[in-house]
Amino acid sequence: MNELDGVELDSAVALVLGVEPGLPYSSDWGIGGPLIHRFAVHLNGPEASVHRCGGPNSGWGAAGYWVATSWRIFKRDGGRSIGIHETDPLKAAMRMIAKCTIQNEVSK
Repeated sequence: MNELDGVELDSAVALVLGVEPGLPYSSDWGIGGPLIHRFAVHLNGPEASVHRCGGPNSGWGAAGYWVATSWRIFKRDGGRSIGIHETDPLKAAMRMIAKCTIQNEVSK
């Protein structure tokens, strides 16, 4: 899901929401932005510190990309969903939502 973009990403978000595809969730803040609020999506920018275990870049350093997470909706297996995008926080948030399922509808 962290590779999805454009129409495919928008269709995946629509599928999670249970609506007909066609809206540009990942490119229009007026459409995708309210989902960030609805699902309490937390965004961290590329400068946010992350810890990498192992490899040549192990230790603390800048993430280098936008990261979106939420404790309001979860993946089908009940785990926490994470979405990333190199340059666009809206796309990171929509990628995170695209991995989720809405089992118990949260407040709209």
